[in-house]
Amino acid sequence: MDGNERITFWELLDEKKIEIPVIQRDYAQGRDKDNVNDIRKNFLNSIKDALKNEEPLDLNFVYGSTKGNTFIPIDGQQRLTTLYLTHVYLMLVLGKKFEKGSNKRIKKFTYETRTTSRDFCKGLTNETIVIRDDKKITDVESISEEIKNNNWFSSSWLNDPTIKAMLNMLDSIHEIFKGEDYEDFFEKLTDDDEDSYIIYFYFLDLGEYNLGDSIYIKLNARGKDLTNYENFKAKLSKYITDEIGTPKDDYIAKLDGEWSEVFWEFVKDNSTKLYDEKIMNFFTNFMINEYAAYMTASGRDPVRAEIREVIGYSHLDFINRFQGYNDKWDGHKIADSFVKIFELFDLMTSGKNQVIFAQGNKYFDEQALFKWIIENNDTEKADNKSGISYSTRIQADAYLGFIIQNNSLISTPDVFKEKLIDWMRVVMTLSRETNYNGGDDYVRAISKGVRKMLPESGDILTYLDKLTDRSGHGFDGDCFDEECLKAKLILRSPEWEKLVIAAEDNKYFNGQIGFLFEISGIDKQFKNACVDKWDAATDQEYRSLFEKYFNIFSSIFGEFTIAGKNDKYVGINRNIANVLRRALLCKGDYTLFHSSNSSFLIDNDRDISWKRLLRIQSNEKNGTYQNRRKMFFSLIKDPLFDQNDIADSLQKICDRDVAGITDWRKYFITVPEIMDSLHKYTDGRASERYVRFEGKYIFLMGSTRLYGWNEEYYSYALYCLLKKLPNASVKYNQAKGWEDVDCHIELTSSTNAGKWKIKYLRAKDKFSVIDASGVQSLYSTVEDAKYALEKLL
Repeated sequence: MDGNERITFWELLDEKKIEIPVIQRDYAQGRDKDNVNDIRKNFLNSIKDALKNEEPLDLNFVYGSTKGNTFIPIDGQQRLTTLYLTHVYLMLVLGKKFEKGSNKRIKKFTYETRTTSRDFCKGLTNETIVIRDDKKITDVESISEEIKNNNWFSSSWLNDPTIKAMLNMLDSIHEIFKGEDYEDFFEKLTDDDEDSYIIYFYFLDLGEYNLGDSIYIKLNARGKDLTNYENFKAKLSKYITDEIGTPKDDYIAKLDGEWSEVFWEFVKDNSTKLYDEKIMNFFTNFMINEYAAYMTASGRDPVRAEIREVIGYSHLDFINRFQGYNDKWDGHKIADSFVKIFELFDLMTSGKNQVIFAQGNKYFDEQALFKWIIENNDTEKADNKSGISYSTRIQADAYLGFIIQNNSLISTPDVFKEKLIDWMRVVMTLSRETNYNGGDDYVRAISKGVRKMLPESGDILTYLDKLTDRSGHGFDGDCFDEECLKAKLILRSPEWEKLVIAAEDNKYFNGQIGFLFEISGIDKQFKNACVDKWDAATDQEYRSLFEKYFNIFSSIFGEFTIAGKNDKYVGINRNIANVLRRALLCKGDYTLFHSSNSSFLIDNDRDISWKRLLRIQSNEKNGTYQNRRKMFFSLIKDPLFDQNDIADSLQKICDRDVAGITDWRKYFITVPEIMDSLHKYTDGRASERYVRFEGKYIFLMGSTRLYGWNEEYYSYALYCLLKKLPNASVKYNQAKGWEDVDCHIELTSSTNAGKWKIKYLRAKDKFSVIDASGVQSLYSTVEDAKYALEKLL
């Protein structure tokens, strides 16, 4: 038997004698205390419900050592004793106590904590229990009172806290099981068919390791069950000895000693529970990446299902299942993965401190990454099938993998630091800029990306520079090509290195600078394998172009200070944001679609951000982003565009081009207030709104749905123009829905008291102007309506 095998209490007694050792603490689950009463009743109700409803109940691990044919538990005394008393009670009720087979087996459970406890157990199983007044056991109020009334029961036994607790537990069993199908319960408890087990635990025999009294004192004096981590250590101890051939004490002693100190530093309140959770998180998170690297499952859906299941394992699930990983891996042994973890503990810890190899680097925070590994798991996120931290898992795999792969360089700290920074700079960008639609993308990034490059991680730039076949590297193909081009340029000259790193450092680009290579023409040179052939003049030409466009785009996107405040934000330069949106419309319809709405782009979103527009995606089917990026480049290259006065030059482009634009874009360009109402920047906050195209109607959305309040585009354009007229009081009335849109303008003259209601009629594509007497006039355009109303004022 090992920890992967389930077993019942009855089956364990068939194979071994169970002896609670002298050093064990007293039986506690039967204590008559408020907090214990609740725990006891909850546990017994769980047993009853499991038996009654045939719903399996997993009681976790029971483990200890075996001497001869006697099992001596380290952890599990409380649960084993409760199961023992449950069996004894049912045997008493059913009159089975003296049946030869049952009696022989139940006698194999004994207490050695005190001679009194041992003698009491013998009495329960060997002596007849006489019930007063010839009643049945099921009819008495307190079974403990009947037992204490028997001649074989010594009153001195009541000084033994274990016996008192056992009697109290028997009363609780009597109360909670009263009226149930005792025969059915006993049959289910004693069924030896493993497929039919209802109440079971995982039995772990640590072998004849001659465990001293100290381990019992350490693990049981607390009066608590062992944690998952303690269970895991016990199982790992046996597994290491069996599978790795290394004396278990070498590793387990370090886990309890020198390696543990770093984890304690992350526990603020000295909570053993928190400490155990953190170190278990390290094991499980590391093994999830190992699983992704070596799993044999193939096909999108099978891979997604399997890796989501593994990520969703609780600590207990992992403990129960890790030995089964070998059957699902490509030949790599999980024992070797444990060795990697032990190597990492040696390399990454120094007393109470985590070793920081790349202090002060700007690409990744080693302490924060280590903290994430030990403080996070994605169990609930896996259950919800969303929000799994794929990119951070990949970064952790790259970081830990580099330490193991290049540990020989640690003796030269400066070299190790430089190489680690180069490696993590690349992986951080690749992991951030790759989209993960499911676990298969994560698995691919680990197995075909990080693990494929790890052997070259000690000189990753040279590897990427010289790579000729750039396919199949697990990450987004365009991002990977970009990293190869960056490596080539960085190694080409210090000037190029300075430029590329500076571009990467732009906080909005965040390493994604492929668009700069595209607008400067360098990407074509790279794809045609021409970069290595550049002479000095050509190199200077492309370097100047790259620097020019980098400076322009850094004036538009980056980190900026909020006007009138010391706070900063990362995104588009808000001083020019809306005039840029209007000017870009002169080059075409660059809006991006999201659900049923459209956007003039925002700072941060997977689908409708400026960053998404600028991202290279060579395999996009309809060229949506590529075509819009060309519009942006056309704007930047426009002869009127002036980097020294961007806002003014963009307005000049609008003024020059608007005469030739007669479609829906016209008023977005000519009426700045419309764009300003969609993208407001007040009090340091950005308020972004969608637009919705519904036939001839265009709505300025107040929410994502039309049943929210919104403005109709053409009437709102007229409203903005009328507001500028003297002698006019103007009010715009929003509406909900679109079929019978009631968006309208109320206009009042301050000179003649005239009043008008103005509305855009989609069916007629005209403006309706109704005066106070109900007379309606129709106008074809915004300009016609404005001109007529201006005269009426």
